Amino acid sequence: MSLLNYNKITGYQMSDEQKLLEKVKFLEKENQRLQEEIRILKTSEKELKVERALLNALMDHVHDSIYFKDSRCRLVKINRKMLQNLNMTSYEEVIGKTDTEVFGQKSLKDDLRIMESGEPVIGLMESRQLSDGELNWTLTDKVPIHDEEGEVLGLISIIREINHLKKAEEDHEQERLLLRILIDNLPDYIYVKDTEGRFLAANDSVAHQHGVKSHTDLIGKTDFDFFSPELAEKYFTDEQTIINSGKGIFDCEEPTIDKNKKKEKRWLMTTKIPFFDANGNAKGIVGIGHDITEHKEMEEKLQIVYEELNELNKTKDKFFSIIAHDLKSPFQGLMGFTEILVAEYNNLPEEEKKMIVRNIDELSHSTYNLLDNLLEWSRIQRGKIKFNPSTLNLKEALKPTLSLLRQTAQNKKIHLECNMDESIKIDADINILSTIMRNLVSNSIKFTMHNGKIIVSSRDIDDFIEISVADTGVGIEKENLQNLFRIDKSVSTKGTANEGGTGLGLILCKEMIEMHGGSINVESEPGIGTVFSFTLKKKQNN
Repeated sequence: MSLLNYNKITGYQMSDEQKLLEKVKFLEKENQRLQEEIRILKTSEKELKVERALLNALMDHVHDSIYFKDSRCRLVKINRKMLQNLNMTSYEEVIGKTDTEVFGQKSLKDDLRIMESGEPVIGLMESRQLSDGELNWTLTDKVPIHDEEGEVLGLISIIREINHLKKAEEDHEQERLLLRILIDNLPDYIYVKDTEGRFLAANDSVAHQHGVKSHTDLIGKTDFDFFSPELAEKYFTDEQTIINSGKGIFDCEEPTIDKNKKKEKRWLMTTKIPFFDANGNAKGIVGIGHDITEHKEMEEKLQIVYEELNELNKTKDKFFSIIAHDLKSPFQGLMGFTEILVAEYNNLPEEEKKMIVRNIDELSHSTYNLLDNLLEWSRIQRGKIKFNPSTLNLKEALKPTLSLLRQTAQNKKIHLECNMDESIKIDADINILSTIMRNLVSNSIKFTMHNGKIIVSSRDIDDFIEISVADTGVGIEKENLQNLFRIDKSVSTKGTANEGGTGLGLILCKEMIEMHGGSINVESEPGIGTVFSFTLKKKQNN
């Protein structure tokens, strides 16, 4: 409490000297207070200068343009980079001016909106055309400045030139475009899938394969959206194995469907590899498939040609075998009998002469039949046999052949019976049909004991007539049945009267029947008999 206030309260009256002393003390205190405030202000000013110096140093040494604006959008501070970008030499040319005054027609709407809303704008990409016509690309952050009460005082903006980033982005986009053009014009199927089999990327070849116009129509979809469940499941299972194992497959042949091709079923040579994230986790697969359908078809054709050549070689070997052995043996027999007759004719009993003549007759007929079959077979192999089908009454067509064979059967006391419907008509070549029947019935006679039975019959089966030759002969072992019609497998057995053979007759029958569009089948049980059945087409009603 000052002395003056004390005197007022107590009514005490100070002398003038006392009043002066009191004032001196008061002034000293005030002076101390003011000195302290001055000291604080000087300290603050010094700190402010340091901060300003640091701010200026920071602003002038960064590569970004920085400016401050007041609430009326006037520039109050800019850094050196900003001044250089404005092509100006003095800060006075800029300070206190708006963008409109500096740049001409630039709008202030964006800045006003930021200060009115109090919300910053971060990462605003802008471009400005330079005097040389090039675009200057920038990335701008604008942040409002608030006072302690929250009022907006202005804003600060930091502008970073991103021409190099923009150029890199454009280069990347150009590379991406070129890559897209490249993969879309490749005939191979190129695609990327995630761990669930969904397409992440693909080229147009894959899109067309799946029956859609563009690769964008595939994104997010799986093979189950386009293919059969079986094919899609195969792809999915294979790709899951790759993802789970972390190991790719290379040059793997797999079937596929291409809905853009006339022939949808295709073959691909496929490579699939997993791809991984930064932590080494599999994130999906990358696949490349090359269409090898034509190559595959060529391989199949070559395989057919190889098999045909192999068959021709077997045919040639069989042909030489018949000439070297089966055709030679009968002539040796004929020569042996004729030599006996020439040397001992006058000394031989009449019965022995007759026996030799009968043997000569049988050998002559069997050799003739062998030669006939050999010639027919040779013509078939060379494609020289004439095939002239016509409408025939089956029973009438086979009557001459069966009549001749009936005499051969009677020599072994075998009953040959024909049970055919007289109304059956077929489309066949009569000469080839006669050869087929002659071989089958002769074969039955050969392997049927004396007093046996052979029945030739027919029955109607849909568009075909089945003709059967059933005998009560010795039968055929099971292991020999499957080789009867194979040229490379020799199944030759002596007949019940020791008749020889080559097995060529049955092979000839099979090929002749197939010329008619039919097929041959055999059923047999040793000791019981054998049934040869073959089919021919019915007469077609026009």
